[in-house]
Amino acid sequence: MRRTSLLFVLALLQGACAAGQTIRFDHAVRLQAEGDASLRVGVLDARTYVRAEQKKPSFVGVQRGGYGNPFDVLTASGEPVATEIGRSLKASLKARGFTVDVVPLTPDQTMRESLAKLGSDAEHLAVLVVIEELRSDTMTNAALHYDLTVEVRRTGKSLAFAREANRESLGGSVWDPGAYAKEVVPAAWSRALERLFDNPDVVEALKAVSPPGEPPAPS
Repeated sequence: MRRTSLLFVLALLQGACAAGQTIRFDHAVRLQAEGDASLRVGVLDARTYVRAEQKKPSFVGVQRGGYGNPFDVLTASGEPVATEIGRSLKASLKARGFTVDVVPLTPDQTMRESLAKLGSDAEHLAVLVVIEELRSDTMTNAALHYDLTVEVRRTGKSLAFAREANRESLGGSVWDPGAYAKEVVPAAWSRALERLFDNPDVVEALKAVSPPGEPPAPS
């Protein structure tokens, strides 16, 4: 009887705390790549449910109440998650010596349109990050689903491509799963983003300054 009562109380508490949760995705991450190239960075939210306008571009997952009923979790800023991630990448890459210009992209744009907007010339590297999936799912335990790619291009040619996709189980908290998710989900996302950009091909491509076979531009 006491166990049943405790479970009922926990369900009520979880339900009360599930609504209105937010998670930040705009903190800088530690990257291996280092250089002084000029980058045009774009983040394309290609999640099918966002493109279909079933979820807001600021949607980043669900927090479940005590009976499993889901409540949407949004970005802490209220902005699209692609915008927060763009800020994160700008700070992270600038810290490694790069000049970074973030080019805003919208979910209704195609890959071709996104690459065209980033531009393609000898003076800049185009860096396109595509989010096919990004969704946390928390009840007492938290998980993060993600599927993302990065491509580095210059003068219309692809220099590097990498992908990170997984469903990570992140443990949990009985008493305050929302606060727990606020800590472990961004940490897991940071690790995924770091692995994506620490791919050896990406690291090497970001070092590029001038097209192969051409001398560096005079300083």
